[in-house]
Amino acid sequence: MKKQFSIIFWLIAFLVPLNILKAQVVYDVFSNQSLEVNIYYKEMIPEQPFIKGKVELNYLSLPENTAAAKSINKQAMDICLLYLNKEAAYLKLHAEMAKKLEVLNELNNSKNQIRYRYENASNLSSNLSGINCNVVSLISDVLLFEITFLFKLGQSRQYDNESRNIMLCHYYSANLKTGQVQPWKNNLNNSQLDKIQQMISPKLNETYNLATSKLDLKELSMLDDENEYEEEYDEEYDEEYDENEGIKPKAPNPKTIECEDICERIDLKEADIYWHGWGLMISFQRYSQSSKIYFGSPFSIFIPLSEAKEILATIPKFDFVQKLRQPETKITNFNYEKLVNSIGELRQEPQIQDV
Repeated sequence: MKKQFSIIFWLIAFLVPLNILKAQVVYDVFSNQSLEVNIYYKEMIPEQPFIKGKVELNYLSLPENTAAAKSINKQAMDICLLYLNKEAAYLKLHAEMAKKLEVLNELNNSKNQIRYRYENASNLSSNLSGINCNVVSLISDVLLFEITFLFKLGQSRQYDNESRNIMLCHYYSANLKTGQVQPWKNNLNNSQLDKIQQMISPKLNETYNLATSKLDLKELSMLDDENEYEEEYDEEYDEEYDENEGIKPKAPNPKTIECEDICERIDLKEADIYWHGWGLMISFQRYSQSSKIYFGSPFSIFIPLSEAKEILATIPKFDFVQKLRQPETKITNFNYEKLVNSIGELRQEPQIQDV
């Protein structure tokens, strides 16, 4: 009996951690502090009629050694459950997804990515299938985390796996001392955004040139009005026909515009602007209006500390940046200069988890 009890106990001990998806370690490189956060997995079957099927939930859990940590865990979970239990919150989220779906349709229906037998993605069903939490950065006892909502489009032979997914990302800050959790939104005014745009313009142009390499910045292919495209498509539809391969419309010659600055083609109001590791992150999500310059792909600009201080000098929301000092280069397994130099070349988001 004792042996049997030991086996049962061992099985329980083995099975309990199975819902731990992964552990994420995030670093405050200015104080040389770290925080380990567990990500747990749970399969949800919402009882509400506005959500169909199962929803995979990956939620974060801080070590509950303080009242603040317990409060943060509860609030983070409540945010996730809000969209599964409250129809008004879900419909608002779905409307946000629909805007990205419009961009996807516009790109698929454009002269840049003409598709044979184009199918409108808006005609496909869209269901919330996943909610994922991840830690982003840690600075001055404030943890930044993101919650990503995954919508899957209905079955279609015309779409690959990636284009059947629409993802929305919301950011939240959690004060590790007070336990306060609040949305981290881009609420900067026009004057502040104009200043940021002026200072990041060279960096954004650099990023664009690296990513597109062979494309001329002054000759960007424009997206056509959907109605204009349909008219031209019908004309080509009648002219081009192959008995073996069927209808093969020709891609019309793209229109071009003069564009001295790629910033003229993005909207900083829809950017996610937050502190990440040792610099400022300006990020545009997949299928945002600004992502059209990369045909719907997400892109980011990373601004290291010294440059970020100048950019954020007059923005109260980022007052804490002026108090930061360049990290020590002798921190174990961390070389600030090496990381900044490599990041600065590509302007991509650095990995601050599990450095």
